[in-house]
Amino acid sequence: MNKVIIYGDESCVNNKDAQYMAVGTVFCDKEKRREIKDGIKKLKETHNVKGEIKRRKVNSTMLDFYKAVIDYFVDSSLMYYGIRIDKHQQDLKKYHENSPDKALYKWYYFLLRKRLKDGTKYYIYLDRRITAWKDKLSKLEDFLLAERSASSKSFEIQTIREFSSREHSIMQIADLLTWCACFAHNNNMEQDTAKHELVNYVSERLWKDIRSCSAFREEKLNLFCIHLADNG
Repeated sequence: MNKVIIYGDESCVNNKDAQYMAVGTVFCDKEKRREIKDGIKKLKETHNVKGEIKRRKVNSTMLDFYKAVIDYFVDSSLMYYGIRIDKHQQDLKKYHENSPDKALYKWYYFLLRKRLKDGTKYYIYLDRRITAWKDKLSKLEDFLLAERSASSKSFEIQTIREFSSREHSIMQIADLLTWCACFAHNNNMEQDTAKHELVNYVSERLWKDIRSCSAFREEKLNLFCIHLADNG
């Protein structure tokens, strides 16, 4: 059975100035995790970078390093799947018990439910959020397993856990790519030249405008844009 680790993060959930939020995941073959983590470590050593890969650190001084991170992702076996949500269409009171966090984990479910494949065991690691909703991970697992039963799939979920992103360098790449997607779709985000240049570089390396939305079949970097209408 194939074994895949899914690293998940979100962006702009609580940013009141952002119309769009994004939830993103990076899929990594478990047997290649050490190789990829070592590659990220070597990349940091080459650029003399300490600490986490973080969106807040994207500036003119660090731009070459962050472009190298994008290069590493593009050339690796990692895959990115994300979903963009228009918060103006999201009815928290009607559908999510007035809780942004309950909405967030429902979007994780919506993102993952069609991406989990037969014959694969999944380890799902999400960025830790401090919330009052204590059973959010067990509820997410319950809904994914219900989807498995309804669709007659044969995947397994070994675990769903939360971690601080500082504990997982691959999760940091999920964070960076999800922020890039969110930054690209929100026209009123800060006018930082380095951040705009990095977002444009993602598009150049992928031969795809990250400001556009993806068809389901698209691989490597797939950003699905959901249109909620009256179903948010």
